[in-house]
Amino acid sequence: MTDDIKIRAAEFVLGLYEAGKADLVDPEFQSEVSFWEKTFALFEETSWLEPVPSADEALWGEIEERLDELDTVPGTRTIPLEEGIWERIGDGIDRKVMHVDRAAHTQAFMVRMAKGAVLPSHAHDGDEHCVVVSGKLKIGGRTFSAGAYHFAARNTKHAPITAVSDAVFFIQGPL
Repeated sequence: MTDDIKIRAAEFVLGLYEAGKADLVDPEFQSEVSFWEKTFALFEETSWLEPVPSADEALWGEIEERLDELDTVPGTRTIPLEEGIWERIGDGIDRKVMHVDRAAHTQAFMVRMAKGAVLPSHAHDGDEHCVVVSGKLKIGGRTFSAGAYHFAARNTKHAPITAVSDAVFFIQGPL
């Protein structure tokens, strides 16, 4: 049996070769077609094979592992929103301190407000940065949604903050 017949038969089974009448009546060609059909049939039933992760999946797995290790790097801290201690600071208003820098006299904290809760108007002893994480807040006549940034400069006073919906926001400002 020639290699040419073997190759044509394999290509025929794979749909890469259109056999002519001579091939279809050739017993050697038919025998090779049968061989390749049985061989390729093994690959149709692959439940016995463990899936091999693609290069992208393997890379993302490695990235996720390294991100998980970041908490162990000195000088870093990650606090999931659902972890930590929330303290009640008002009716329907809770605060969770995330970081305090006594040397810089600043702190970072999350505020969680129930729908309808109102944080009274207040002054700022230093610059304050606020980012809405979820929900909607109203400051004065303006409504802010997740992703919005609000800045209050030192020695300013802003209107009350009202939770239009349940909301969480991040604050970085003075102690």
